[in-house]
Order: sequence, then structure tokens, then C-alpha cells
Amino acid sequence: AFTQGLRGELHGTGIHVSAICPGFTTDGGIYDRIVQQTGRRVSPLMGGTSADAVARTVEKAIQQGGPEYIVNWPPLRPIIVLREFFPRLAERMILVASRRFLRRAAAAEASEPASGKD
Repeated sequence: AFTQGLRGELHGTGIHVSAICPGFTTDGGIYDRIVQQTGRRVSPLMGGTSADAVARTVEKAIQQGGPEYIVNWPPLRPIIVLREFFPRLAERMILVASRRFLRRAAAAEASEPASGKD
């Protein structure tokens, strides 16, 4: 909603606003750390995408100026469709799946011995 409002406010000014929705970026960073700690990947319902795919999508958004780009489209397709008719239900499904994954990561990190690097 924020991006849509900002896009409307800036219409005609030469400034374009696009929302980039990548889902989990699975080739490094926080995602890899969580997988190492928990031994589990994100739910197939949530899927994942590469940083290169996100970068290509950002480039496309800059060139074309579309309102929204779903980078992780195939796994999220049912939720995107559901969101059109039942936005709160779709939001809840995404939150539940994300929280479950992130809770496992937090539990795994809490159980790791201190590394002494701090």
C-alpha cells in the first residue's frame, strides 16, 4: 500500500516507484546462515530466488517502471491469486510460513556456543 500511494503521489513528476518482491534470496547471506544453523530450507510454498534474479528484476523495473515485480513468481502464484480475493488470509499464510522458518533460525542460533568473536 505504501508503494502504491507513493507511486500515485509522484505520478507525472518523472520519478517512478516500483515494489520489488523477491521472497527469500537463497544464495548467500542470512538465508545460508539460517540453513546451516537449522539444517532446513524455507518451505517450498515460500520458495526462494537468487540475488542475480533480483538484480535483473530491479534493472527491469528501472527500465520499464512497472508498479510491482514478483521475483519468486512460481511458488508464490497461489498466494498472489489468493491475495486478490482474500488479502488478510494470504498475508496470514505468508507470516506463518516466514515466522516458522525464522523461529527455527533463532532457536538454532540461541543454542550455538558463543564464538568469542564479539
